[in-house]
Amino acid sequence: MVLGILQIASVAVFGAIIGSFLNVVIFRLPRGLSVHKPTWSFCPHCNKRIRPYHNLPIVGWLWLRGRCHDCQSSISIVYPLIECTTVFLFVMVWDAMFVARVLPGIHHPSHDWPMAIAYLSLFAGLLATSAMDIESYIIDIRLSVLSMILGIICYTIWGIPSGSATAGGGTAASPIGHDTLGLLPASLCVIGVAMGLVWMLTVLIGSVLAKSAPNNGASGLPDDNISEEELEPGQTAYLEAGGRNFRPTAIILFGTAILGLIVWQFIVPNQSPGWPIAAGDLRGVVAGLILMVLLVLVSLVPRESDEQIVDEIESEREQARSTALREFAWFVPAILVGSGLFAYFRVSGQLNTGLTEILSIPASGWIEHMQSGCQAVAAAVFAAALGWTVRILGTLTFGKEAFGTGDIYIMAAIAAVLGFWSVFFTFFLATILALIGVLATLVRKTSRAIPFGPWLALGAFVNLWLLGPLLNYYQTTGQLLWSILSR
Repeated sequence: MVLGILQIASVAVFGAIIGSFLNVVIFRLPRGLSVHKPTWSFCPHCNKRIRPYHNLPIVGWLWLRGRCHDCQSSISIVYPLIECTTVFLFVMVWDAMFVARVLPGIHHPSHDWPMAIAYLSLFAGLLATSAMDIESYIIDIRLSVLSMILGIICYTIWGIPSGSATAGGGTAASPIGHDTLGLLPASLCVIGVAMGLVWMLTVLIGSVLAKSAPNNGASGLPDDNISEEELEPGQTAYLEAGGRNFRPTAIILFGTAILGLIVWQFIVPNQSPGWPIAAGDLRGVVAGLILMVLLVLVSLVPRESDEQIVDEIESEREQARSTALREFAWFVPAILVGSGLFAYFRVSGQLNTGLTEILSIPASGWIEHMQSGCQAVAAAVFAAALGWTVRILGTLTFGKEAFGTGDIYIMAAIAAVLGFWSVFFTFFLATILALIGVLATLVRKTSRAIPFGPWLALGAFVNLWLLGPLLNYYQTTGQLLWSILSR
C-alpha cells in the first residue's frame, strides 16, 4: 500500500516536471526557437529570467497570481493547464498499466518498466503536439519521431511476454483472453520492416539527387535574449489565451480532480463497486470525459491561425491532386517490395511461420527481443501506410488536402508504442470524438479547419481502456480475414 502511494506520488511529481518542460517545447518549437538555448525560462514580455522558485510547476503560477514578478504582465493560464494535464495523463496512464491493469500483457513495473517509459513519453509528446496543433495548426514531427524511436527501443528491451500469442503462429488479430497483445504475424513484421527500410532509402536517394534534405519541422538556434517583438504577428496566442485575468479556480478544480482520481485508485483499484463496469474502467470513462470537455473548451478559443490555415488550404487546392500523386510515387518502391515479399511468403507457406523459420536462424533468448522490436517497427510502418492512404485518396477525391502529414507521424508514433491494432482503433475513435467535438464547438467557432492531432491523442487515451475488449470482440473477424489472405 505504502509502496503504491509512493509510486503514484512519484509519477505525479514527475508529470508536473515534464509538464513544465513541455511548456518550453510548445512555446519555442513553432516559433523556430531553440529548446535548449537559453537553458533558463524567461518572461516573453520583459525578457527577464524567471527565478527558480517562481518556476515551480503549477504552484509558481498560483504564487505569482498569474503575473510576471518583474513586469506584472499576465502569465497565461495555459502554462499551469499544460502542467496539470501532464500530471493527469501520467497518473491515468500509470493507472491503466499497473493499478487497473487494463492493458494486455502489462502487469507490474518491475518487469514492464520499459513500456512505462514508452507510454509516458508517448502521451507527453501527444500533449505537446496537440497544444501546438490547437494553437497554430503546426505539428513538429520531431516529437512524434522521438516517441516512435523510444517506442521501438523500449519494445526491444521489453521483449514479447511469455504466454502471449507468438508472432509465428498467431493471426493478425488473435488475442487469447486478457494476456495477449494481438500481435502481427512474423511474416507481416518482416514485410513491414522491409517496406520501412525501402521507403527510408527512397527518401535518402531522392534527397541526395535533389541536393537538399527535407525540412521536417521548425528549427533554429536563437540568441539567448528573446523578446516578444521578435515573434511574428499572430504568434502570441499562447501567451494571451486565458491570461488576461487571474483565474485560479479552474486550476484548483483540475488539481482536485487529479487528487480525487489518485485517492480512488487506492480505495477501489479495480474491484467492481456493484455496477456493471469495474472501478478501473469507470475511472477511464471519467478521465476521458474530463479530457473531452477540456479539449472542447480550448477549441472554442478563437485564433488568428484559423483563417490562415483555411486560406492556405484553399490556395493549394489547384495543386492538391498533383501533390498527392507525387507523394504516392515516393511509396511505389516500398509497395512493390511489400507486395513481392507477401507473395513469396504465401507461395512458400511461410505466412504463419515464426521469425526463426523465416530468417533461418536458431532459436535463442535474444530472438524474443528482436521479435518485439520488429513488431513496433512494422506497426509504425503500417500505421503510416494507413495515414498516407487516407491522405492521398482523400485528397484525390475532394481536391484539397484531406489529412495532414503531421497527423500521419502521430499515428506512426502511437502504433510504435501501443501497437498497430491500437492505432487502427484510435483512428476511428478519434473520428467519432472529433465529430462530437466539432458539433459542440459550432456554437461559437465557425472555422472549417479541424486540427485532428488533438483528437488522435484523445482517441489513443480512450483506447487504453478499450483495447482489450475491442481485440476480443474482433478476434473472430481478424482470424477470418487472415485465413483468407494466407490460403
